[in-house]
Amino acid sequence: MTFERVNSFAYLGTLIIADNNTSAKINNKITLANRSYFGLVNILKAKNINRKYKVIIYETLMKPVLMYGTETWVLSKTDELCLGVFERKLLRRIYGPICEDIMKNCIVCMMRLIW
Repeated sequence: MTFERVNSFAYLGTLIIADNNTSAKINNKITLANRSYFGLVNILKAKNINRKYKVIIYETLMKPVLMYGTETWVLSKTDELCLGVFERKLLRRIYGPICEDIMKNCIVCMMRLIW
């Protein structure tokens, strides 16, 4: 019996690579979590669902897909940035955009009213 030699394969949801490239594993996890995100994007866009429940959906359905097997990763700065960008994308969908200029203008208007 002979076995085929491959460079990478998935085992228990984790990508096993011949050269043990952690960046490729992290990009694979981001892709898998992105798929779960797009499966739930209609729920996250819904206006009639409370943010609290959207956060619960994020923490129970999307975050575990991304974080499975992270205890064996060795992160570089670029890997950390990729994970941060992906997490901010999900949280922006849940909380919506925050316009700092509007907040600053409101504070300025309030200060003028006080004076």
